[in-house]
Amino acid sequence: MVPAAANQRIQAALSRIEALGHTPETLQVYRQTANDPCFIKADEREILNFLAQWCHRLETAALHKGAHWSHGLIFPSVPASAPGVLSDFDNLTQVLARVEPAYEHRVISLMGNQPSPKARLTAKEWAAREYLPL
Repeated sequence: MVPAAANQRIQAALSRIEALGHTPETLQVYRQTANDPCFIKADEREILNFLAQWCHRLETAALHKGAHWSHGLIFPSVPASAPGVLSDFDNLTQVLARVEPAYEHRVISLMGNQPSPKARLTAKEWAAREYLPL
C-alpha cells in the first residue's frame, strides 16, 4: 500500500471519530486504526498527528475520570478506577514506539534508575510529549 492510500484511511478514521463525538466508540476507532497493518505505511506526519489527536482524546477522558494536570503531565494521576484510560495510553505508546524507534530508548533514559510502574508511566508520557505535536 502506498502512503497516500494509508493517509486516506487515517483521514477516514478521523472523520468517523468526529462523527461519533465524545463516545467510548471513538477510542475503539483509534485502536483499530492504529493496529491496522497499513497504518505504519502512512506519512509520518499523518501518523504523528493521528496519535496526537488520540492522546488529546485520552487526556479529556482522564480528566473526566478524575485525573488532574501536575507538572505538565496527566496520566500518572489517573485514578485506579479508570484502568481503561491507562490501557489506551499504553496502546498509544506502543504504536508510537513502532513509528519512532528512539521513543523506547528515550523512555528508558527518562526513567533513570527508577523502575517503578509510576516512573515508567511518567517517562512514557514525557517522551510521548516530545515526539507528538501536542
